[in-house]
Amino acid sequence: MGAAARGPVRVLVAEDEAHLGTLLEQFLVGRGHDVTLVRDGKAALAALRERDFDVALTDVQMPGLDGLALLAAARALPLAPEVIVVTGNGAAETQLRALRQGAYDAVAKPYRMAEIDLLVHRAAEKRAMRRALAATSVADVPVPRFVTTDAALADAVARAESAAASGAPLLLIGEPGTGKRTLARWLHAHAGRSGPFVDADPRAMPADERVARLHGRAVDAEGGPAVPSLSQLAAGGTLLLRGVETVEPRVLEQLVAAAAAPAGGHALVGTVERVAMGQEAVLRAPFGDAVVGLPPLRARPGDVTVVAEQLASRRAGAPVTLTTDARTMLEARSWPGNAAELAAVVAAAAARLAWGETELPLAAFER
Repeated sequence: MGAAARGPVRVLVAEDEAHLGTLLEQFLVGRGHDVTLVRDGKAALAALRERDFDVALTDVQMPGLDGLALLAAARALPLAPEVIVVTGNGAAETQLRALRQGAYDAVAKPYRMAEIDLLVHRAAEKRAMRRALAATSVADVPVPRFVTTDAALADAVARAESAAASGAPLLLIGEPGTGKRTLARWLHAHAGRSGPFVDADPRAMPADERVARLHGRAVDAEGGPAVPSLSQLAAGGTLLLRGVETVEPRVLEQLVAAAAAPAGGHALVGTVERVAMGQEAVLRAPFGDAVVGLPPLRARPGDVTVVAEQLASRRAGAPVTLTTDARTMLEARSWPGNAAELAAVVAAAAARLAWGETELPLAAFER
């Protein structure tokens, strides 16, 4: 089924050229899309964090936060939109960088409005398929140890390891891209569980399936097999439940109680990106003291170097270190997209390393 058949495509347009931005907005609205227009990168990121968009259409050259940084930040969101990047005429290298960093497509100015409409529809269709596949995924891929140079976070991780080892349900709170999923996968591996690691996002599930997965009592209307509950899928392993702030408190309490019971058979790790005013106590209550806050990268600059060197080494297949001036530059940035933005920047720089080089210099980041 096409995107149009499911209703209007929710499109965020980030364009600092006032006339062009207005033209895009009017054209896309005329094509039946639900459009939000912003004039700079920071406003675009704020909009993405506040609302669920199917597609983000962003210019590269914008004040505050450029289009590539916005792309990285968008990809770190739990319900990431497909991103179409618009570059200046002749900026082939920028288009290639955008595609390597995960953009759905990159188009150069001047472009035809009909081309943009077609890309928006196709990007929305891809996102719908991606959400359907990612609503619940099962993975048992080996993961590296969660490492931090921040003393308070290291202490919190140690407490989380102890809770995971005992099977106590755990709540992780932090902005998108701060490492909640990485930590959850490490805790699963560290606890040595025999079952799978199930990554579930109720927000990405159709309403009828969401109820079935959470409550575990779904019977197919056509007489087919029942849909297994999340707890059944995670038997003997770990259930990562993202966006627990969207789960009804009574249902969340039931899920936590089921996992904490001796016969529960699986560990439960819940995550939340933002806690609304007055909601924190309700969210924390089912988890007791097993709550860990993960600060953003801007609050722990020492971890920027650690993560960057891990990423570069993984890409190179051998240990890679950053030069002093490269470390200084990376640690000075605010990283609104957290680990996803850092990963995109490091990947682009590491791709410029010559074969056999073991140091990543500042010059690799400035090209």
